[in-house]
Amino acid sequence: MRSNQTKPPKKVEASSSNATITSQADWDAGTKNNVDSSSVPGSIKISNASSGTKYDLSGGTISEYPSVGNGGNAIDGNFSSYWGPVTVPVGPRSGADYWTIDHGSQIAVSRVKIKFDGGEVATLSGSNDGSGFTDVHEFGPPPDTYDVALGSIYNYRYWRVELWSGCCGAPIDYHMKLYELELYSSGSATHTTAPTQIDGGANFWQWETFTDSKTTPANTSVTYRYRTSANGTEWTSWVGSIGSVTSRQGDDSNNPTKYRYLQIEATLSNTDGASTPTIDSYTIGYHTNQPPNKPTAMTAVVN
Repeated sequence: MRSNQTKPPKKVEASSSNATITSQADWDAGTKNNVDSSSVPGSIKISNASSGTKYDLSGGTISEYPSVGNGGNAIDGNFSSYWGPVTVPVGPRSGADYWTIDHGSQIAVSRVKIKFDGGEVATLSGSNDGSGFTDVHEFGPPPDTYDVALGSIYNYRYWRVELWSGCCGAPIDYHMKLYELELYSSGSATHTTAPTQIDGGANFWQWETFTDSKTTPANTSVTYRYRTSANGTEWTSWVGSIGSVTSRQGDDSNNPTKYRYLQIEATLSNTDGASTPTIDSYTIGYHTNQPPNKPTAMTAVVN
């Protein structure tokens, strides 16, 4: 006797896979901003470690005390024009003569370029509420143009330059001028993978892990952002963790939209205008193939 029996369908198990960015060709396939990928082929670092980006302060709101009416001269890019002069009495710091700009939003500053004259000291401070200011750096004596790497990153919305005479000097008032203030972000470089460079494939299911190999000397850091796409053109928003990216949308059992393309943005930074971190490689782990269907709920009746 022969019996025809239907075998149960074979389950398709999820399988692990990974992609690695490690060669010079890998790095060069993406977008590079101030990135050196050739000095040590297979690694990337900051090309010009001292080239922080200058913030555009022209849209900020300026306040002066005392009001002279020419506060915009301190951010016009001209080191010959100035805010002032303001009369500064000889003696210790009094908080009486200052120029302030409200950038409108918080900015991260690690380098300052400033020129002032007519007294002894200019103190840069910052605030996020416009009232409680914290000292960032003290410059002096003039006349000089100071270009200083701060050694740390300072995050403030309001930036103030206070002019004062110092503890000792001639027994006459100073007439001080602030010629220019420039604020810079940290020395940094950005690398972004090409849109379809990291591809989970037609059977992609889920982005899972990210592991990097890097060197971060003192005063340097490396940060990453991630986003995904189903077609390599339309992208989700950047997120700070691979665990937060979109892998798929829709009912898992009804052919969901799979975000098979992953894009990674790496930012290499320093706070001293000289050092650079290095990224040697990173590896992305993901799953492919649709996992087995979920069990169907059943009801058992006992009479």
